[in-house]
Amino acid sequence: MIQLFMSTRRTSHTALLTVLLISLAACGPFRVPMAPGPVAIKQVNSDIVLAICSSKRILQIVGQYRERDTKEWITFLDARGEVALEQGQEIDMVFISENFDEVVYERPPLQGASINIRFVYAQNALLGSYRLLEGEIPTGGWLHNDETVTEEPCPEPEGTGA
Repeated sequence: MIQLFMSTRRTSHTALLTVLLISLAACGPFRVPMAPGPVAIKQVNSDIVLAICSSKRILQIVGQYRERDTKEWITFLDARGEVALEQGQEIDMVFISENFDEVVYERPPLQGASINIRFVYAQNALLGSYRLLEGEIPTGGWLHNDETVTEEPCPEPEGTGA
């Protein structure tokens, strides 16, 4: 019985090690082209501006933030309605208040917090997640999930030649 248990345990460790080695081998020098997005944010006149990187019919936009050293997420934006948004379209709070049926908004902190933005459509969502613990939402470009800042909200992926 003890020998069977040790054999099963050894087999489990061997399988885990094999998976780990295969995973590491896949991380070789080859780089998969990546595009920032699918959600980008920037700051204009001390307020947040959003963009999505694919055209969607949005049913809800939810924005939440969590300040440094806290666990509680606070909703600063909850916009409901059915609105068609185009890829790269700038979505500011004026646009949201004029085009969504129900809007609750309170200006979030623009630095020293983590921010999540969720664009809900059909039965799915696009998510933007930003850690602004050391910096702030940029005023001169678009901030992406991977912490890059670009001039355009939805630039072409690297390596596509476009």
